[in-house]
Amino acid sequence: QREEQEEEEPKAGVMSLKDDGKRYSSSLRKMVYSSFALQVPTENIPLLIKKMCQLLDVSISTPPSRTSVERMARELGVIAKIQVTDVLLNSPCVTLGFDATSQDGRHFNSIHITTETRCYVLAIDVLPGGTAKDYADHITSTFEDLAEAHVAVVGGEREVILGRMVRNVANTMSDRCASNHAAVRLVQEQWSKTLNEVYCHLHPLDSIATATRTALKKNESSCPVGKTVFGADCAASNVVLAFNKLHYKMGKGDPAGFVLFLSQNNMPLLVLPRYRGNRLHIFFHICGELIRYHAYFSAYFNTGLA
Repeated sequence: QREEQEEEEPKAGVMSLKDDGKRYSSSLRKMVYSSFALQVPTENIPLLIKKMCQLLDVSISTPPSRTSVERMARELGVIAKIQVTDVLLNSPCVTLGFDATSQDGRHFNSIHITTETRCYVLAIDVLPGGTAKDYADHITSTFEDLAEAHVAVVGGEREVILGRMVRNVANTMSDRCASNHAAVRLVQEQWSKTLNEVYCHLHPLDSIATATRTALKKNESSCPVGKTVFGADCAASNVVLAFNKLHYKMGKGDPAGFVLFLSQNNMPLLVLPRYRGNRLHIFFHICGELIRYHAYFSAYFNTGLA
């Protein structure tokens, strides 16, 4: 044991990574936190720190082990919880936002709060489903977890801290789907308070796009293009959908040929977003790009050559 202690002590001319020989310094922690931000695996961080110091001709004592690095990751999570809890406790009018998406068969939900000047992420977790109860339980359990973390680190009574945070939430921000509205209603019932419901400012564009497509379809009864393009929507919407399919192999897509066409004409590879569907501002954006590069796209489809 004595030999192990002697090996851990830094030799002359070797920089120690610990303050007072006990805990790792804040500078080292910043290096580890930066590695987390760059998505470096925890098992590689000790070796990365050692190699970087060698390249800089800096001799250091033994770098932190993987266990210590993972402990720092948990510490960072606690610090983040204390930060957002402090914001909730000291901001009288907070907007609570949440949004969910599915990826690779898993359903993710994110929760964030917004003050007059800043936005803070509270949680990003995988949920068992996408029901109103799933969203409401995620929101309430996140606030309870924040209160428990504050009590464990700062002190105080859990119910008092939780009550103060809930009282400072005045608004909710989400999209217009029925499940989100129902989730807000469940949260209001659990918190015994009324919240102002506001919606994402992008979604009115979806309504404008819907009205635009409806108006176009009414005037296309005598237009032949509406009958030659696949789809039941207006011709413009069907053309946008057809262009989106060029990015994918499914159906009649030709991603390799389309990329070749864009490259040979010095056009941006993402001139048309890889987006499935015609929601929000995507419909207007793609229509604008089709008009902008109309001559190139017309030549491509008329000749079939890039």
